[in-house]
Amino acid sequence: DEAYLWWVTRLPLGEMLLLSTRELIPPLSYLLLRVWQPLAGTSEFALRFPSVLFGLLALAALARIARRLTGQRVAATWALLFGALATPLLWASRETRMYGVFITWTVLAGMALIETLYATTPRVRRRWAWLWGGALFGALATLTLSAFWLAAQGLFALVVLLRRPWPAARAWLRDMLWPTLAAGALFLPWVIGALRSLDANATYWAGHLPIA
Repeated sequence: DEAYLWWVTRLPLGEMLLLSTRELIPPLSYLLLRVWQPLAGTSEFALRFPSVLFGLLALAALARIARRLTGQRVAATWALLFGALATPLLWASRETRMYGVFITWTVLAGMALIETLYATTPRVRRRWAWLWGGALFGALATLTLSAFWLAAQGLFALVVLLRRPWPAARAWLRDMLWPTLAAGALFLPWVIGALRSLDANATYWAGHLPIA
């Protein structure tokens, strides 16, 4: 898989994007690695190092979430420790494929979502809302299965909003609308191209992979 990703990034840009739509794998991780290679080279170490950088960013976001939800600095320290030792994060942060990058986008989006829900002023909420939109686009444009994660984010927000008065919930929805629409609009052109390959892709989508 890692050698394949390197090979894809060496193709002409148009061919790379076309292959991305046929595989139903969004191209953001390919594009990031394509920009990275002229700067760092194509050794195994260089190709994997972007995942390390994204992993560090995910750790910082985990620490922020822990401190925000508990109000205690020690929680952030424990989040950093457990995150640095977590086998899935270690695995994802040392391979070339898109999974480490995807984890980081989702953790950043989760952090931003929590901040929007508990922001003290509309201005702060709007600032975090745009970070949410950027991280949402990053997640969608990295892995197609992020749609399931996005549904979970919506359920989390719904649970919080149902415990609030309608005016407060409406203000939150208003501030989240444009960042979410912007992320969807940026992702839509790839979706339109990928839909043509939905029936031709003989992996998850055509039902050839047993649920087990």
